Amino acid sequence: MNKKNFFLISLLALIFFILPVILGPKSLASLPQGKSCEDICPRSSLFYNTYTHANMRYEFNRPVCVDACRYAAQWLYVASVRTVFIDWAVRLNFTSDEIQGYVKEVKERRADECNNICPEESDYYRLYHKPGGSRSEDIKFDQSECISVCLNDIDGSVVTDVKSAFIQWAQNNGFSSGSFFEFPNPLEIKTVGELIEAIIKWLFWIALPLSVIFILYAAYLFITSGGKPEIIKKAKNTLIYTLIGVAIILLANSIPYLIKNILYGHSNTNNTNQTEQSGQIPGTHSEDEKINDCLDKCHNLEDNDTCLDDCLSSFGF
Repeated sequence: MNKKNFFLISLLALIFFILPVILGPKSLASLPQGKSCEDICPRSSLFYNTYTHANMRYEFNRPVCVDACRYAAQWLYVASVRTVFIDWAVRLNFTSDEIQGYVKEVKERRADECNNICPEESDYYRLYHKPGGSRSEDIKFDQSECISVCLNDIDGSVVTDVKSAFIQWAQNNGFSSGSFFEFPNPLEIKTVGELIEAIIKWLFWIALPLSVIFILYAAYLFITSGGKPEIIKKAKNTLIYTLIGVAIILLANSIPYLIKNILYGHSNTNNTNQTEQSGQIPGTHSEDEKINDCLDKCHNLEDNDTCLDDCLSSFGF
């Protein structure tokens, strides 16, 4: 073999065998960083379906999606199942009207899903403060924002419930992963007043049957005392202490209301004249006034996020 033929064979081997092996994984540079086609094609997607073209039926499922993704990523930027589906359909000679029609059907089904994913009310719907930003930069996550984020995820691979919609919305708005972290709240308690009220109710329902038991026990001591002074004294003390305990528990039920009156009663009294002049019912605020009051109250506090949450919760937000 002469040098010319050896050079030609070496060049062909380099082009067709060696370079694809070396650059193969890197050749999928048109995928999002850190993602593979297995990540692009989720286990379930609204695009996974059977499609008809030229009297032929073609099934687009996850294995097909992964293979089509690897093929398309050689020259396309593939970031979603939709991109993979469109390229797959084009290679099967689907018409543009057919492709647009199928994508439109998926969007309509996704819109119905998003209406169910984003309820009218949720604990996630409230104002959020960006760390380091001013109060004018507070932004609100509500149902419309939830639906908007959900519709942008047409594949349905990211947004599956209101929590995942909130996380995606937060990331889109520049919140870092450490900006907030919310533990689930099985008790649905949002303020200190509600916590105190829940504890008192819990103690009340424990103390009520116990007080009945102690009263019956005191009666038993009286009946079986046989005139003995020490037993009669013990029965009297048991009855007296039980009645004192019942009185304390009954009075404790009013503690949360007293706390609320102490904390908020004074401010409501000061605002009565203003609300009467404005035509509002005394003791009430518009939603904008409530929010502004909370922002002013918590602006200079170090733990302003917690303060704002408690303040808005007290107004029923």
